Amino acid sequence: MRGSSLLGLVLAALLPCVALAMEPATLEAAVNSYRSQCIGPYYEGKGELAVYGAMIAKGTAEPFLARLAKGAPAKWQSLGDPSIVTESRLKAAVGLVGMAISHGSPAQRRVAEAYTALFIPIPQEGGCRLPEGVAAFVQNHDFWQ
Repeated sequence: MRGSSLLGLVLAALLPCVALAMEPATLEAAVNSYRSQCIGPYYEGKGELAVYGAMIAKGTAEPFLARLAKGAPAKWQSLGDPSIVTESRLKAAVGLVGMAISHGSPAQRRVAEAYTALFIPIPQEGGCRLPEGVAAFVQNHDFWQ
């Protein structure tokens, strides 16, 4: 019994390492992993203004807003209007995407999660690299489909 308890402790200690080393089987799993292991921890405790500032500095804010405005209902077309303060549009856009992630259908959730993975910048180092195929997925899936 004592040996099996020791083995259990060793396996429990190794599982997080094994989980991080394994490639997710699908794009959806890869995006979820990237969001939870990379984006979340990177912005933890920094607040929404840090996210907006990073998006503006890295040049992802306007493409994100333009992509969301594409095919949007009239009330959301202003997301793509550069005459409106970028931070205001980002706040509305991030809220919209967040609602799709928390309350949307599985398909809406996948698209919204891919948008956040592609457009919310983090340093691409170590194990935190944008999953392959995210840009193509976003290109082929309008938010409003």
